[in-house]
Amino acid sequence: MDPNTVIVVLAAHLICSGGLLHLIGRRMPPRCGLGAWAAGLTLFGGAYLVRLLIGPGPAAPVAMVIDGAMIGAALLFIAGLHQFVGAVPFRPRRAALVLAAFAVAEGLAIARWGTAGRHVALNLGLGLLYAWLAWSTARVPSTGEPALRLPLRVLTALMGGLALLTLLRPLQVAFVGTGSLTRGLVSQIYYGYASLAAVLLAMGLLWMVFARLNGQLADLATRDALTRVLNRTGLDDALRRHFGNRQALPLVLLAVDVDHFKRVNDDHGHAAGDEMLRAIADTLLANVRPNDLVARIGGEEFLVCCPAPERALAVALAERLRVAVEARAVAVGGATLRCTASVGVSSLCATRAEVERATAEADRALYGAKAAGRNRVMAAA
Repeated sequence: MDPNTVIVVLAAHLICSGGLLHLIGRRMPPRCGLGAWAAGLTLFGGAYLVRLLIGPGPAAPVAMVIDGAMIGAALLFIAGLHQFVGAVPFRPRRAALVLAAFAVAEGLAIARWGTAGRHVALNLGLGLLYAWLAWSTARVPSTGEPALRLPLRVLTALMGGLALLTLLRPLQVAFVGTGSLTRGLVSQIYYGYASLAAVLLAMGLLWMVFARLNGQLADLATRDALTRVLNRTGLDDALRRHFGNRQALPLVLLAVDVDHFKRVNDDHGHAAGDEMLRAIADTLLANVRPNDLVARIGGEEFLVCCPAPERALAVALAERLRVAVEARAVAVGGATLRCTASVGVSSLCATRAEVERATAEADRALYGAKAAGRNRVMAAA
């Protein structure tokens, strides 16, 4: 295919992809990265079209402006990635410094080598920014959102390949001349890969967006909106996975209930009560083991599922949780609030079918702890 046709198709795809991301970004939270990606894709596509119109002729100031626009588009991709993954923000000052450095370098290259210098400077600048983008995606921690691992790896490989091919083009100019940038097999390979990269880049960005949205929907379905611990649905899923493992340990259930919680709401308001529940949930999460499960199953009642070969370990955990809740202080409206908790401990349950029985045991033990004076741990008989 004629390289000019490839460039037109590439530019049209970039602009259309940018428009699509813009429409999606309007329904997303601010500074989620989509706005920067949309602007970058649209700017890149427009710059390609204008470059095609003015041709590779004299290095006019307008050509330098278009080259700067392409550099700016690559910087927008990097800024969008930083926003999307919650990395350190890519400051506008840094982008301005990069653009200024490129303008100086390209101006010097044009003064020394003319049109060839311009193409060398542009491809070096773009290649280095593509490599920066690939490096940035490779450095995103894999522990935050597992659903993003694969699209980020694809994006890393994609931009790494584009960086390598782009950085080879200055050598092509040096040894063959500027005419080889739009003619010949090497040029066809470059623009073919660039077209494929543009398609996969847009698809990869959309993949990342929908992977995050899907994760957020799953989180809303399985997490308590106030405390962010598991809700009943999330707890059922977690128990199903636990007992689906052939080597799963038996579980001991701990029913944790906040003592006299109604007084907090009555004396300080429901906002203070919500803050107290969040603090208690955080305290439970901070004091359980990594494989323990914490769920909110009622207004001020939590259920902790403790994998343990014997109940004594769960009783010790229950006491540790009780002490931690008693020590937690919450500052609300100038007042310092404290609460205690009563904990009921079930016997061991080795199968999913026994969970209901163990839950009832933990509840009965909890009522016994309440009746015995609260702020204590009681194990089921």
